[in-house]
Amino acid sequence: MLKLLLICSGNTCRSPMAEAILRAKAWDRPWAIGSAGIYAEEARPATANAALVMEELGFNLGSHRSRRLSPDMAQTADLIITMEGWQCEELRERFPRCREHIYTLAQLAGMGGDVADPYGGSREVYRGAAEQLIKMIDAAWEEIIEKLTP
Repeated sequence: MLKLLLICSGNTCRSPMAEAILRAKAWDRPWAIGSAGIYAEEARPATANAALVMEELGFNLGSHRSRRLSPDMAQTADLIITMEGWQCEELRERFPRCREHIYTLAQLAGMGGDVADPYGGSREVYRGAAEQLIKMIDAAWEEIIEKLTP
């Protein structure tokens, strides 16, 4: 089974939101999809606004618990997708043997910029982040498939 790992800073907003969207989109793919945070505290739930907005959009983050990115997670992933450019660069430096499997979501989507961090923001800010994730994941879909095709 191929492993796709989504990365943000704390693993309570963007990466679990992206994980839920990708799990729904890839329901028929033989992929293990997970998420983690570079600086995550272990076992934290998704933020309240992330859970509320995603529920409104038809996704459930109720069982999500944050995980800190470990070397084993990175080294066993077939594709690592970060939310921001600095995260991509940091992971490429920390895990040079995985370098060719680490991308930003924007890179895969053929777009510029980062996925805006909604942490601490209003429900509307989280909705904007969710909409941005959906748009970018849709744009990156064919590239993700290509990267995960053996």
